[in-house]
Amino acid sequence: LKSSWLSGLRALAGEPLAMNATKRIQNEVANMEADAVPGIRAFPSPKDLFRWTAHIDGPEGSPYEGGRFVLDVNLPLRYPLLPPLVRFKTPIFHPNVNESGDICLDIFKAAWSPALSLQKVLLSVSSLLADPNFADPLNLEAADLFDSDRKRYLAKCKRMTQQLAMTERTLAPGRPKAKAGRPKAKARLTSQARPKAKVKAKAKPKARPKTHVRAKAQAKSKAAAKAKASIRTASAKVRAAGKPAARATSSRR
Repeated sequence: LKSSWLSGLRALAGEPLAMNATKRIQNEVANMEADAVPGIRAFPSPKDLFRWTAHIDGPEGSPYEGGRFVLDVNLPLRYPLLPPLVRFKTPIFHPNVNESGDICLDIFKAAWSPALSLQKVLLSVSSLLADPNFADPLNLEAADLFDSDRKRYLAKCKRMTQQLAMTERTLAPGRPKAKAGRPKAKARLTSQARPKAKVKAKAKPKARPKTHVRAKAQAKSKAAAKAKASIRTASAKVRAAGKPAARATSSRR
């Protein structure tokens, strides 16, 4: 009874459907890696295979050109029997996308087919950026502005793209980045060169103490010579004074 009860719960939870969806998703991951489409990239979350992140580059010639838009993709357990839930994470001013990021596209409704892959879904979203469907608008402000003042409509699309969808790579493609190490190298050179110049300037007077020491040594030697000479003269005088005294004592005898 317990095993039948658990199997019943698993069936209600849709475990077989989830297993089928997992196989389908794994196949789609392999196909997207083998046949990548320029400007479109999608990858599953490392923790949840049913949650994806997609990047769509703005089509050339559209007001979204140069921007990179991030989308959240949630795949249901009954995928591909049910369509994925795709939503713009990057704000965009578009007649078929509202402020919450929801997309008005027929393949997410009645036109969905299990034969459609996630890559084809993202291709359809990219085509919608290049060619909006004004017959079924979801953002009435964008649709009305397109009808009343197309120039302002295009200007607002471009402005929001530049403010919210531009990345560093798309802002300046191929532009070399300034090397942060150059100013530091200059500072090091100047800081190292200045002390060396000071040391060299101080090194020149080092010869003066040597001559001064030599002069002192010579003066000392001269003084010593004079002292010796004075001692010699003094001793000579003492000897000369003692000789007559010796003669006087001898004569008395």
